[in-house]
Amino acid sequence: MFVGVISSFLLIFLFPNNFYDMPAVPNLVYLKKIFTTSWTIEKVMTAVSLFLFVVSTTIFITSLVNFVNSFDIRKTIEKNYKNIMRLSALKKIKKLDNLTKKDNLLLVENIEEIKMLTNDAYSTPLGTREMNQLSKDIDIFIDNLCYLMTLNHKEYIDKFVNDWSKISGNIQSIIYHSNEITDRHEKIYIQTLGGTLKIIDKVADNINLKYYFNKLLNILIVSLPMLKEDLDDEFKNQYTKNYGRLAFLYYKELLKGIEFLYFNTSHKEILNTLLHDESFNSIVIENNYFLRNRANLDIKEEMYSEYFLLSLLYKYVTENITTELPIIIALLTKNQAIKEDSSYKERTRRTARDIEKMFKSVSDKESNNLDLDKTWKTQKNSSLKFSDELLSSIVIIIVKACELENYKAAGYLVKRVSNSSEYEQIKRVIKKLGNSIYDSKERHLLATDITLNDYSLKYCLNKAIFLLMLQFGYEKNLKVNFDKWISDEFKNNIVDSFKDKHKEYNLYCIHYEYLKKVNLVS
Repeated sequence: MFVGVISSFLLIFLFPNNFYDMPAVPNLVYLKKIFTTSWTIEKVMTAVSLFLFVVSTTIFITSLVNFVNSFDIRKTIEKNYKNIMRLSALKKIKKLDNLTKKDNLLLVENIEEIKMLTNDAYSTPLGTREMNQLSKDIDIFIDNLCYLMTLNHKEYIDKFVNDWSKISGNIQSIIYHSNEITDRHEKIYIQTLGGTLKIIDKVADNINLKYYFNKLLNILIVSLPMLKEDLDDEFKNQYTKNYGRLAFLYYKELLKGIEFLYFNTSHKEILNTLLHDESFNSIVIENNYFLRNRANLDIKEEMYSEYFLLSLLYKYVTENITTELPIIIALLTKNQAIKEDSSYKERTRRTARDIEKMFKSVSDKESNNLDLDKTWKTQKNSSLKFSDELLSSIVIIIVKACELENYKAAGYLVKRVSNSSEYEQIKRVIKKLGNSIYDSKERHLLATDITLNDYSLKYCLNKAIFLLMLQFGYEKNLKVNFDKWISDEFKNNIVDSFKDKHKEYNLYCIHYEYLKKVNLVS
């Protein structure tokens, strides 16, 4: 811009005004004289000077306009949005969206055209150059939108949040249905997830932007795109191939987002929100089941949703936050119900009804203290049993609770394990866990490693097993051979540690009277 300014004014004085009696400011008479007289060296110099004057002045005006517009954040974001929408695949999807808005959508020719355009849009590959430019444009768009959030301009925020929803949703869907994905595709996908989290960070504690928080949370949740069933079969195969690789990234980023919202912002109700959120339940909890059993895709039965929820459970136990544990168990119960119930519609109806009833008290946030024993009793009517894999991870988390002396968490989880498994099953799980718990790979959940102190691991494992066997014996009225399960090295110390702790654990099975009944104390 400064080059244009300097050039413009210098060239005014550089005009050869000693030719043709040039006036101080060029006018039409002077210009006419230039073009009607014979060409000379002087005339050429004048014409070149005039041309340069026009060019430099244009540069100056354009630069000045751009400089002024740079202070208009709305125009900057709009320009960046247009840059993103120049992506070949996105242009085709936009054309497709416009066509589906027509009133005569149901005409046969339109249906055929839509199918053709849909296949064309999703078969358009993302080139390396396109993805590099797209990455830059996404960063600029997110940074500008975050700045706009600080201005609290709701009209513009609403528009650009909607734009971001379209951008991220379409890009994610294109990547999931791509013929081949590379590390660059993964980075773009993670960038869209991170972009949403970055915007959420800006609105999380702003009460004036609460509406956008809920909207952005939904954008994050639906960032695991559903299979587009109107595409040709080849795209279903591509989606199947890409799902495992990308879904893993989705659950990792979602975990970061939920933990951030609870521990770093004022959104302490986030888990309760997820428990009742339809999008969360259909995508995070049910999607893997749907793809394998309803869409008949050869999707591996990965425990992404379980690991996601178990990671949350571990985090809350380590942070000594017991009030949220029933909500996480409720979500795990929903997840388990999907696998055990062959009737999809009946499962959805019954599980929603039972979970709502079982954890009704959790939604009452007026009380900061949850009566865990009362909650457990309401859950006792459920016949749902956890899988061995799920039980194994919960037992390891109980071991961690024992290590941290988080009595209430340990007691609550012991009750839930006893209530959600059979004695033969827990014996099988504990026997296998006796060796595998020492392998750190067995304690890895998504991006979370369950860390256990090697020095106290044996003691804490024996303590956790002792608690479980005591609770099974008490609840199911079983005669348990504790010597078979508890090492003599730790038995007396563990029994001594239970003294007067039954209220803290909220477990009657470690009450002196019950321990005396089973001949563990005299």
